[in-house]
Amino acid sequence: MKNVPKYISRAQLTDAVLAEAEEAIKAELKAEGKPEQIWDKILPGKLERFIADNTTLDQEKCLLDQNFIMDDKMNVAQYVASKGDVSVVSFERVSLV
Repeated sequence: MKNVPKYISRAQLTDAVLAEAEEAIKAELKAEGKPEQIWDKILPGKLERFIADNTTLDQEKCLLDQNFIMDDKMNVAQYVASKGDVSVVSFERVSLV
């Protein structure tokens, strides 16, 4: 059974929610028997995964949060920022049927 996200937008991920998620991840790492000295290396990735799994609405509906089509390791906002003095002034939605 797939884990259903509890949240759908970044706006719902308050500091309290993220702190709760961090504690849950730490409890999971402890249950898995991972040594505490490596938690700080594992935790950021697991938190990023939590955020990605719980912001599906933003990723689907907000242009700047969507994955960049030419490089799915970055979103549109990161791509635009990497190009320097560039901004998005308009866009068109294309749908294939």
